[in-house]
Amino acid sequence: MKKIVMTISYWVFAVSAIAFVLWRAGLQSWETVLMALLFIPGCMALKFILPKISFRNLREGLLNLLYILCAVVLTVMLVLMITQLRLNMDGVYQSEYINPILVNPMFIAAVMLVLSSGDWLLSRLFKPDSESEPDMITFNSEYRKITLASTEIRYIESRDTEVWIYATEDRIFRNRTGITQWENLLGENFVRVHRSYLVRRDIIVNVDSEHIILDDDTEIPVSKTFRKNLLPA
Repeated sequence: MKKIVMTISYWVFAVSAIAFVLWRAGLQSWETVLMALLFIPGCMALKFILPKISFRNLREGLLNLLYILCAVVLTVMLVLMITQLRLNMDGVYQSEYINPILVNPMFIAAVMLVLSSGDWLLSRLFKPDSESEPDMITFNSEYRKITLASTEIRYIESRDTEVWIYATEDRIFRNRTGITQWENLLGENFVRVHRSYLVRRDIIVNVDSEHIILDDDTEIPVSKTFRKNLLPA
């Protein structure tokens, strides 16, 4: 209940703040709340999409961030422009009906990044309540639906068109989801040590020049490309 109240309060404050900025920029007072509300879908999209971007490859991560941000900003800007035109005219295009702030991509991007980041941080405040429970991962393996806790997965090996999921109790599952997608799905508790291997960090007991050793004495190759992932932060 506390989370719901705080989330609603945050977005009421956010909409009010945007409406005030738009009013100061010259929009009519009756337009500002509606325009402010139109930012929310874009903010929510960024909130859920941005945490899923992987920055293990910095260049690729930054490019993905730029593409997603541009797509969301342009979509929101188009919606704002169309809405203001509809509110202020009878179907005839006149550029003076569009306030310059609504076609300023830097302003729109800044607003959505700040608000979506704030909401994401707010949701993180409540995450410790459920941290004791591991993430549950569901996938298909040989026409069966499998659900495992992330702590049951030891490592993943890419083999041609398949990946093999090595789980506790000597269980092995096969799946066709790419290893990079598994890397993004499993998050920071797993580390890429080779183009074909993704390993749970807490089962690594030793690292040498060519291999990592797991807690059951399994040896997994480590490549120079991914070796930096094993270095202390």
